[in-house]
Amino acid sequence: MSGAVRAALAGLVAAGAAAAWVLSRPAGDALEVVDVRPIPGEPAMCPWRAPREDMAALFPDADRWQTETVSLARARRSILARLGPGGQIESNTLYVHRVFRGPRHAGFVMVRRFAGGHGGVEVVVGVDPDGRVAGVRVQRHREPPSAARVLARPGWLDHFRGKTASSALRIGSDLPAPSEPATATAEALARTVRSLLIELAESAPAGQTPHQ
Repeated sequence: MSGAVRAALAGLVAAGAAAAWVLSRPAGDALEVVDVRPIPGEPAMCPWRAPREDMAALFPDADRWQTETVSLARARRSILARLGPGGQIESNTLYVHRVFRGPRHAGFVMVRRFAGGHGGVEVVVGVDPDGRVAGVRVQRHREPPSAARVLARPGWLDHFRGKTASSALRIGSDLPAPSEPATATAEALARTVRSLLIELAESAPAGQTPHQ
């Protein structure tokens, strides 16, 4: 191998290392961002299907967002402790869409798919910079009309507003109990929202996002 070829290869390796370092740096005032490449065996990121519409509803006047991939590895033990018995971490990474209003950070949006009573349900959760729920929206589901009328209506979802990672989100106390066709999916939705709130709170470096 010639000296020129060896020098070129060394340059490529150095460039790759520099790119990996940039991707791993903490972003602004929030989270420990990791490499955005897919991780073998990890669940695929649930797409955010209507970002403009959701931003208008959750964070009025927000005008842009950036997607970050956050490591949960260091916080795994504390997340499981807060989730309680039977709690599970779906992935070692958390996909967070950081929303901005001009130059100011307006909040976070997280999207997750979970198993409902009749198939996959995709939920969008907005969280303000203080760790409180700004709103919850259902972006896709396969529930029958009798259940969907309860789960997707703003009147029921509005009860999530203001909740934090410390909220139990129990159906029948923290949240109104829906009618029987929607009960199982409502409970799964509440568990999913609570998991996202805890993962967000525990994965942030101390002092950079609220530890609710």
